[in-house]
Amino acid sequence: MFKDRRKFSRYPCDLTMSVEIGDSTFTTTECSNISLGGMCIVVDNKVDKSIKFGTLHLTKKCDSEEINFQAKLIILWSNFKYVDRFDTRIGVMFKDLDSENKENLQKIISTQSMQLN
Repeated sequence: MFKDRRKFSRYPCDLTMSVEIGDSTFTTTECSNISLGGMCIVVDNKVDKSIKFGTLHLTKKCDSEEINFQAKLIILWSNFKYVDRFDTRIGVMFKDLDSENKENLQKIISTQSMQLN
């Protein structure tokens, strides 16, 4: 069995967000997992592999609260896959989060982990 060498635990989730990568904006983007360090984003199109940075805008509705999260991204990898549809999965790392966005990210992860239990 291989040891998980990730710095942060990842949590499965079903979030919708918008992502800007280069000149492209993906507005109905999905997230397949999230952590304090990054996430796996799913977009419904191919992404230019030469682009290494982007911006994420995510809103999570939780009971009566709306949690907003914004982050600059470093794109670590992207794979064009066919899984019942054509999509691209993109592994990203969050860059230079301010304290408000760190706190909001922790709230989002907390709500996602509670939904698993």
